[in-house]
Amino acid sequence: MRVAQARESSDTHGMFEHFSDSSRRVAVLALEEARNLDDAWIGDEHLFWALSANSNSEASQAFTAAGPTPAQIHEALASSHISNDEPASRNLPLNAAAKRALERARHQAFGEPGDVVTTAHILEATLATPSTRLAETLIHLSVSRSTLLAEARRSHRAETES
Repeated sequence: MRVAQARESSDTHGMFEHFSDSSRRVAVLALEEARNLDDAWIGDEHLFWALSANSNSEASQAFTAAGPTPAQIHEALASSHISNDEPASRNLPLNAAAKRALERARHQAFGEPGDVVTTAHILEATLATPSTRLAETLIHLSVSRSTLLAEARRSHRAETES
């Protein structure tokens, strides 16, 4: 049992080790958005909003090209919000969808120069298998997942080529 707990603890602390500064900022913004919405977890929908709000990143270029603004995404998330009776705690856990997206982003980055997870990696991974709440948010915003994904990939290629 102790080995499993130690492994889980080290995995959590090392999760952001290969993330760019901009990608780490996305994690902080996602936490803030989850708290603002009084959610009990950080989900892929919070990562999605944070990616749009993190200006001057690869992912923000994709959002600029594909349409939704941080304000529109926040409004869509707030309108689909399920009330939480308890106030959000200071440290919120990642839900399964957010963990899956961040792990997928790390996997995508390995083997690339520097092995650094960029915001484009996170956006691609988040859009790969969105949670129900994120899928509903995309529908509400009339955003094509495939268009946004293509823009994320284009932004990433442009960034890695420069």
